[in-house]
Amino acid sequence: MIYEPVKANRYFTKTDLYSAIDWSDFNVVVTAFEERINNWYLEPATELANATGHYAFSIMAINCLLIDTFSQFAAGQLSSSASTFKSFVSKNLPNFNATLTATISHDDHSRKITLSTVADVVYHGFRCGILHQAHIPLYGGIVPGGAPFNEMASGQTIYSADGSACPTVSINPLQMLDDLKTYFADYICNLKNTAPQFDTLRNNFRLKFTDSFGISV
Repeated sequence: MIYEPVKANRYFTKTDLYSAIDWSDFNVVVTAFEERINNWYLEPATELANATGHYAFSIMAINCLLIDTFSQFAAGQLSSSASTFKSFVSKNLPNFNATLTATISHDDHSRKITLSTVADVVYHGFRCGILHQAHIPLYGGIVPGGAPFNEMASGQTIYSADGSACPTVSINPLQMLDDLKTYFADYICNLKNTAPQFDTLRNNFRLKFTDSFGISV
């Protein structure tokens, strides 16, 4: 924990100050956390999805933010990592847990990485591309409908070094958003379930929550 909030002056959700929350009651804290995620991530993404498919890029950006935070809370990690992000996608988003038919050579000017799974593409292409450049590398695409993802062996992208075909993977952000909603609803229920099998999940939540929000729970 590095920072602590001035509880009377900061909002934890769009309607409740930190001072309005009973931090000694774990279930109350979890409910407040659920409301926070809904207020500022899931509800805006849903509004965009309901408006037009042309907002799919913005939905994908929110999806990547959600995967980053969900993966860290679930694993009890205090900061992001490629392995944590990819593991979350493969484990908790079954519609996107797949091995690519053909690998993709990812080059970000400082290193080359071979992408062999959809989780690899979501992290290096979509998450890092959107976060660092507000742009997805050309081996990635967005289609707001249809299958969760599609692979195209050729016809969309080529490697400039030799003109050979570069596989292209398109993602359906609306399907990913629905899957993240399902995961989050289950996650909240599991946090509140007192069965011992969820003790590690709760401990990881506490660790990440305290570091993020400056309050021990």
